[in-house]
Amino acid sequence: MDRLNQRFSSYLNLVNILDTIRLDGKVSQVVGLVIEATLPDGTLGEMCEIYTKSGNVIKAEIVGFRGDRVLLLPFSETVGISPGSQVRLCPLHYRYLLDLSFWEGF
Repeated sequence: MDRLNQRFSSYLNLVNILDTIRLDGKVSQVVGLVIEATLPDGTLGEMCEIYTKSGNVIKAEIVGFRGDRVLLLPFSETVGISPGSQVRLCPLHYRYLLDLSFWEGF
């Protein structure tokens, strides 16, 4: 029970510092596996989601910049991504949960 309380406490602390403003952008081009998009305030290493016209959601990470655009590397197939596909930064709590799920296996 103590471990559960510790985890809950850490999640509660994250809720208190969440940034609830959603920042969206759009895909401008795809070259190979690299996706270029406009995404205000995106920073290196941040997670984001790309929404295809068919409704699929593709998770990606910001791995670089070209001028005022971000370069994204997807974590799965890029089928369905096209110029204009919506790109959204993942909320802080979502990124934190992804990190936790990765480390729990070790």
